[in-house]
Amino acid sequence: MSQDDICSAHRFQDPVEHVRSRLLAWYDANKRTLPWRSLAASKDVSPEAKGYAVWISEVMLQQTQVTTVIDYYKRWMVSWSSVDELAAGSLTEVHSLWSGLGYYSRATRLLQGAQKIVELKEFPSSREKLLQIPGVGKYTASAVASIAFGEPVGVVDGNVTRVLCRLRAIGKDSSSKEVIDLLWRLVDDMVDKDRSGDFNQAIMELGATICTPKNPSCKTCPLRETCASYIQMDIEDCHLCISNYDPTKGVCNYPFKAKKAKVREESSLSLIIRTPKGRFLLFKRPSKGLLANLLEFYSPPDLSKENELASLVGERLGGEISGLSYIGDVFHQFSHISQTYKVWTCLIDSEEPSVPCLGDYQSSLICSSPQELHSLPISTAMKKVFKLYQKQT
Repeated sequence: MSQDDICSAHRFQDPVEHVRSRLLAWYDANKRTLPWRSLAASKDVSPEAKGYAVWISEVMLQQTQVTTVIDYYKRWMVSWSSVDELAAGSLTEVHSLWSGLGYYSRATRLLQGAQKIVELKEFPSSREKLLQIPGVGKYTASAVASIAFGEPVGVVDGNVTRVLCRLRAIGKDSSSKEVIDLLWRLVDDMVDKDRSGDFNQAIMELGATICTPKNPSCKTCPLRETCASYIQMDIEDCHLCISNYDPTKGVCNYPFKAKKAKVREESSLSLIIRTPKGRFLLFKRPSKGLLANLLEFYSPPDLSKENELASLVGERLGGEISGLSYIGDVFHQFSHISQTYKVWTCLIDSEEPSVPCLGDYQSSLICSSPQELHSLPISTAMKKVFKLYQKQT
């Protein structure tokens, strides 16, 4: 598709310098004070240390709100203040500190990435080099390169997508490759060459605080006068224009998103196995897939055999099972799964059961107390399961 096939409103006809100056002036006056920003702005910190701090914060901020991330970020930097310290950490330690943030694969990739950077003996300073680090995509690479090292490259995340789709009235599915490629071209052209990091943080900040998904504060937006979503568009032959514009929604017509796939419903058993001294048996999930490498209570693969649970567990764990009882259901919403855990509990007759690696589990361990359990890398869903158990016992 040639650029001539896109109507002019989707490209910046106004001087880009005007957009930059208005946006940066607004950011200087309104930016939020955040710990990673303070570190990245410090003149007493090396670019490599800034790169590490920005990298950690950007990965934590994926799928997680800023207010939640702040405390996790501070604890992380106390535990591992540099890429070398993180590279020397263990997956169990990393997952334990990450517990509660969700999407644990992010933590796994941070550890793998740190080990790769130590292997390279230098922190990558460009988008191109950062893309070679495990788990680092184009957005993260661009954010780190621009904020920490000043490379004049733009960023595209959910906030930037919303801002640009509204500014340029881009009405095609914002998740399509065509629109994504266009947005990257726009931001790379728009970014301020001298303040690339500030520009990128400014446009993301605008999307997070002003140009929000619902009820945007257009009256206080510094770019309102250049926002094409206020213009009655002439669709003509431009396939990027919105085809079903709703005048009652105004700017909230943008960005257009295709309907998401229906969330599927699933159920599974979760069996809390106790030893005679009140310890708990936990199992390590597979290294790939949902909740990879996290610990959980035993989940028999066949939900249909609830009536055979005692004999099934006893046979697989090599011990006598008693006190088997159902204590209730726990619901947990993953991004693509509505999960119901049918929670059972039982007692095994051995304090040190000989537990084989069952099914897809990698290993097992015995947790000595509820306090220890909460310090281990277990998912939020399993914490809910254990909370139900504590209420019922």
